[in-house]
Amino acid sequence: MLQLRASDLGGLQEALDEIDLQPQSECTHRSIAAETRVSVSEVNAAIRRASRCGLVRKSGRTGRPEADNAGLLEFIVHGVKYVYPAERGEPARGIPTAFAAPLLAEELAMDDDLLPVWPYASGSVMGYSLSPLYKSAAYAAARDPILYELLALLDVFRIGRQREKAIAHRLLKERLP
Repeated sequence: MLQLRASDLGGLQEALDEIDLQPQSECTHRSIAAETRVSVSEVNAAIRRASRCGLVRKSGRTGRPEADNAGLLEFIVHGVKYVYPAERGEPARGIPTAFAAPLLAEELAMDDDLLPVWPYASGSVMGYSLSPLYKSAAYAAARDPILYELLALLDVFRIGRQREKAIAHRLLKERLP
């Protein structure tokens, strides 16, 4: 098992930078379900709930659902820790999250303590397990670098300190125009 240190992140970030981030097909409920290992009915119900609370709205151009990024950012910054409380678990192998993710680790000095990871059998980092938002979040994040960054930033608001949250807030604002 490996333990992640800040010096180990250079290669991981380079690999993430080389991945083609252009969507390969139209985003549908079925494609979202396949990419995230969430059932189609759960995807549909989640979009309906997000619409009712104002986090998703219909696009004026296409009539398809699209995120209300301002509302989403407000929810993440002020509400996510209450709706999705973080549960710290035993040491595990997994994917680094929150301030241990490559995106934030570059900006923060980390010590040699165990760092937060989503438990994932194919992960190569040893840390303390942190409950993900959904049981298949680590699988989906491993397949999609943009989703990985967004979920890791979201986790900062679940477990981070003020300085970490300020950095995550800035990075989220850059990613949610």
